[in-house]
Amino acid sequence: MCGQDIPFWRRFTDAEYCCKQHRQQARDQIDQLAVSRLTDYVERLQEVPAPAQAPEPGPIDVGRERRAAPRVATVLEVRYRVFSDGTLTASGRGRTVNMSKTGILFTTEGRLPEGDSAELLVAWPTGLRMIVGGRLVRCHGAHAAIACQSYKIASPPGRAQSA
Repeated sequence: MCGQDIPFWRRFTDAEYCCKQHRQQARDQIDQLAVSRLTDYVERLQEVPAPAQAPEPGPIDVGRERRAAPRVATVLEVRYRVFSDGTLTASGRGRTVNMSKTGILFTTEGRLPEGDSAELLVAWPTGLRMIVGGRLVRCHGAHAAIACQSYKIASPPGRAQSA
């Protein structure tokens, strides 16, 4: 039986293919769908309205929101690398705590140097990865915050991203 007549999401899970080409076409369609949904998610993060400005702070004001964009609580696996003057100074694994269009707060294996460049590889449940480049703007204990300057969506290793 040729897998061509079966919907692509079922072909990906079935073992019945007439050839490798149809199996690869099904995988490419699933990758396209996942990239589309991940891109939509990132765009929705960018559309979240900024919080209303708080009134002028009094002598002690700890509740005022200072972020440029609101954060969304999201727990995803992350790998990070920290660079100082182009030299790798730290690397490790952690998890995101929250993220927005302008930054990501994540856990670290130890204290990281504030102000250095960093690269995060965020693993999405779909198998896709988002590579974020930026600068560490806040590091406290086993948490660090990166100001996002660029991002790229990549296919999982061993699978070509479809155009």
